[in-house]
Amino acid sequence: MMTTLRILIIKPSSLGDVIQMLQVVEGAYHAAHKHGFYLDIHWVIRDCFSELIKMSPIISKCFIL
Repeated sequence: MMTTLRILIIKPSSLGDVIQMLQVVEGAYHAAHKHGFYLDIHWVIRDCFSELIKMSPIISKCFIL
């Protein structure tokens, strides 16, 4: 049985920052999964970048500003 860890990312800023953070989060997600953890990831994002975050299969919920 996997342990669930909940993470809230508050990164509503520029597109470049969002893309870089998404790469870091995806790496952490896969590394945690290898060690028996499931990450339940939620993200606070500006409306103009929300579609990018919603396309990621690892993001559970997207809160739009």
